Amino acid sequence: MTPRNSFVVDSSSDDTHDADIDALVSEVKTKHEIAGRNAGQQKGKLAGSLSVRDDLGAISFSLSYDDEESQLTLDLKQCSGLKAMDRSGYSDPFIIVQLIISGKCVSEKRTPTIKRTLDPIFNERIKYPAISELELRDALLRLQVLDYDRVTKHDFIGEVSMGLKNISPNSVECFNLRLQQKNQELSRVDRSAADAAPNGKILISLTYHSVEEVLVVKILRAAGLPPKDTNGLADPYVKCYLHPDPKKSTKQKTKIVKECLDPEFEEEFRYPVSRGDLRSRTLAITVWDYDWNSANDFIGSVYLGETETGTGHKQFLDCLNLPNIPHTVWHTLGVERRTF
Repeated sequence: MTPRNSFVVDSSSDDTHDADIDALVSEVKTKHEIAGRNAGQQKGKLAGSLSVRDDLGAISFSLSYDDEESQLTLDLKQCSGLKAMDRSGYSDPFIIVQLIISGKCVSEKRTPTIKRTLDPIFNERIKYPAISELELRDALLRLQVLDYDRVTKHDFIGEVSMGLKNISPNSVECFNLRLQQKNQELSRVDRSAADAAPNGKILISLTYHSVEEVLVVKILRAAGLPPKDTNGLADPYVKCYLHPDPKKSTKQKTKIVKECLDPEFEEEFRYPVSRGDLRSRTLAITVWDYDWNSANDFIGSVYLGETETGTGHKQFLDCLNLPNIPHTVWHTLGVERRTF
C-alpha cells in the first residue's frame, strides 16, 4: 500500500527515476518550507529530539553570580530555529525575562524586538544587583520568547525556566536550551513585587566630608527602568539639584546611556555646603529618557533630606551623623515631580 503524499518510482528507467526524485524533493520543499524554517539548524548540544511540529526553537544564554557584589548577570545571546508566526514565514521576536524568588516575580524585563527573523541575535546583558546567595538558592529564571504584533496581542512562541540554586559563584555558565510550551503555573505567579517598582530603582552613594565641608553625591547605576522608546528600551540620564536653588546653580547631569534599562553611570557630583546649611536642604534626583526630536520623558524621582521619609530620610541622616564615610542605598523611583 502506497503511503499518502508519496510517489511510486518506476525503477525501469534511470531518467524517470531521477525526474521523479526531483519532483518529490521539490514538492516536499514547497509544502514544508515554513515547517523547515521552524525546525532550524540547532546550534550546540540540545538535549533530546523533537519532531518538526513540536520544535519551537532554542535559546542561548549565560549566567554568572558575583558573590562579593551580590550581583547576578544574565547575558542573552540568541535564539535559533524559532517558530514562524507571521504570513511572511518569519517572526518579530523579543524576550520577556522574569526573575522569581520565593514564588514572587521580583523583576520583569524585556529585550528589544528583532524584526523578520527566526534566528535573532540579542546580545543583551541584564544585571540583578543586591541578590543574596540565600535568595539565589530560591530563585527561578523564566525566559519567554514572543512574536511582536503592533495591533493585536503578541504571539507566544516558547519559553524556558530554570532554578538557580546550582549556579557556581564567580564563574560563567553557558546554556543552550530548547523552548517549551507555556508553563501555566508560572503564568499565575505573584507579580506584585515586580509591580511595586514600575519606574525602576537607582543606586546612590552619599558622603559628607566634614573638613572640606563638601557633600559628594555618586550616581552609581539604575535598574529595571521602564521602556520609553518604540524599540522597548530607553536612553536614560540623571539630573541632580540641591534645593532650595532659585538660580538652578546646583544643577548637575550625568551622561546619557543609550538603549539601556539598567544603566551604569558611576558619576560623582560635589556640593560645597556647611553641615548646618545642609540640614535644611533637599537633594532632588530625577531620571529622564533622552529624545533628540521631542521633549525628554520623565522616568522617576527620589528626594533625600531631613524632612523626607523612607530611604531618602535615612540615608540623608546617616550621611550627616556619620560623616567621612560613604553611605550607599538603593532607592525606588517615584512619580512625584516637585516644584521648589
